[in-house]
Amino acid sequence: MNGEDKVRLTVDIFGNSYKMVGSFSEKYMKQISTYVNEHMNAIAKSNPRLDTQKVAILALVHMADDYYQLRQQLDQVEAERAQTKQHIEELRKAFELSEEKERTKSAECLRLEERAAKLEEELARLARENELASAAWAERVMEWEIKYEELAKDRERLVLEAAAAREEAAASLGAANRGPADTKEPAEEQPQVVVTAPSELSPDDATLLEKYNKLQEEYLKLQNEFNEWIQLTQSETQ
Repeated sequence: MNGEDKVRLTVDIFGNSYKMVGSFSEKYMKQISTYVNEHMNAIAKSNPRLDTQKVAILALVHMADDYYQLRQQLDQVEAERAQTKQHIEELRKAFELSEEKERTKSAECLRLEERAAKLEEELARLARENELASAAWAERVMEWEIKYEELAKDRERLVLEAAAAREEAAASLGAANRGPADTKEPAEEQPQVVVTAPSELSPDDATLLEKYNKLQEEYLKLQNEFNEWIQLTQSETQ
């Protein structure tokens, strides 16, 4: 603001007129003069014996006191403002850190959810495989049980056939060895079974003996297969 723009006005302070020139508004300059006039009148009223100079000095002292109190309040406000600003900055950083942790936590939760979904799929797959394996195992066990029953029946049949063949061979060989003269024997003696060499047997007896030997071989073979199956079943069960 240049000299032409300055405000000029006449104010009354403590009974005296003063010309004021300033770059402030007229309203503001009147407020200042009124403030000074009120202070001086208040001091003069409370101290009637003081002259104008002393009243002015005391008014200046009071106004200076008001100024320094306001300055201290302003400094305190500025300090509190700085602390508040620092606290806001700390809260902002804490909030950003919390947001970062929340994003990290969300990403971790998402990763865990995906892993849990994969584990659930894997468990479902294993459950299906276990169900299929259980069904296959049950079917296999059933096949083993059927085979076991068949082998047991074959074994029982072969045992009966072998026993019958032995009895038939023993009877035939005993009759051949006794001859016509030995048809009657004392009651206390039991017939003795004598196995004759194949060259001494009749064709029918040789065929019967050969059948007996084959049955015996088949029985031994079946017995071996049965034992091997038992061992295999026990090993797979363990």
